[in-house]
This record gives sequence, C-alpha cells and structure tokens, in this order.
Amino acid sequence: MAAVSRQLQLAESYLADVAKAEDQIEARVEFASLRANEVRRVLGGDWKLAKTAIEAAAAGGEDVSSHLAMLHFRAGNLWFMAAKGTIVNKREGRSILAEFAAAFEASIAAEWTPEAGYNLGLAYWNLDKKQEALAALRRVAQSDTDISIDAQKEIGRIESEKSGGCYIATACYGSYDHPDVVTLRSFRDERLLRSPLGRALVACYYRIGPWLATRVGGVKSLSSAVRRLILEPVVRRLRRQ
Repeated sequence: MAAVSRQLQLAESYLADVAKAEDQIEARVEFASLRANEVRRVLGGDWKLAKTAIEAAAAGGEDVSSHLAMLHFRAGNLWFMAAKGTIVNKREGRSILAEFAAAFEASIAAEWTPEAGYNLGLAYWNLDKKQEALAALRRVAQSDTDISIDAQKEIGRIESEKSGGCYIATACYGSYDHPDVVTLRSFRDERLLRSPLGRALVACYYRIGPWLATRVGGVKSLSSAVRRLILEPVVRRLRRQ
C-alpha cells in the first residue's frame, strides 16, 4: 500500500476536526438556523482546508477519490446536524435538506458507499423526491452490509406512504398500528431482514405488496378471509416462538 502523502495526511487531520465539530453542533446547538450558521462556519474553516489539501494532492497526480468522497460525506453529515434542529422556517428547512442532498450526491460522484447512498435516500425522501429516494435506497438494500437492513425498512415506509398503506396486513386490519401488524413488522425487521434470503423475500413483497393490498383491501369479504385464515394464524405462531 502506497504511503499517504503529506497533503492527504493534512486533509485527514482536518476532516477529523470536522467530525468533532459535528458532535459539538449536535450537543450544544438546538435550533436549525443556529446549527446552519455553525455548519457554514465549519465549511469555511476546517472543511475548506481539507478540500484545499485534497485538491493539491489531486494536482500532484494522486488518486483522491476516497478522500474526496469523505470530504463531501462530512459536509453531508454537517447539514444533517442542521436538519435535525428545530426547523423554524419551511423555506430554510428545505434549503438545509437541499444542501444535505447535494453533499451526498457529490460524495457518491467521487465514490459510492452504502452509507452515502442511504443518507442520500433519506435526503431525497424528505425533499419529496420519492422515486429518487427509492432508487438510492434499493441500491443500498442490494449491498451485503448491515445498513442494507435499514434501507429495506425505509423502502417499506416509503412504499407504504406512497400507496396509502401498501402492506397487505395493514389493508386487512385497517390500521398500520394494529398489534398484529406490529408483530408482523417486528418479524420482518428482526428475522427476515437479517438474512440474504429474508431480504430477497422482503424486496419481492415490496414490489407486489402494493398491488395485492389494493385488491385485497378493496373487497371486505376477501380482506376478512385473508386476515382470519392466513394472517391471524401466522401471528399466533410468531407469538409462541
């Protein structure tokens, strides 16, 4: 492995300081407007110094793709810290989310990682770009990483919101929060999403679930039969385990 140049060592040091600033902003600053100001301060300081060092290394012919990806990933995390603050102005909130998305787009342009893809999916969803969010999250869901489980969950939430309740169980019970539906979701999250086969089954369900739920939920006698003959026995068995 080639030694890291002095410029990239400087960049890594500055990026470590940016990471510390993320924690400080989250711990000490409450409101989004104040957090955004803190983010801009860091972007104009340590983050900018890291960017300058990376650009110098690139000008010297070094491969800086991973450092460039981390540079923008850190910027995305900073904007996420701002987005987590209390949004006091809708326009300001969307502006922060747009910066959040742009940073992770730049990170992925340099080098795709599941973490950056996941965060980009969340940013798109909050910006009401649901198709883009699903595309970003599905790529993450196909990766053999721990975060693929979280991506599957978010895909399910987006699909559910998109279809007005796409889960077949929700259509049959009439409530996303019915105790039986909660049991089924727990089985999905704690069992199915923890194995490659289970994740594949869940992904298949998300593709056909909205269509089936629309048909089942639209016929009261059919939804009652599915609930009584299929879902309730499954739930009883799960609860005995």
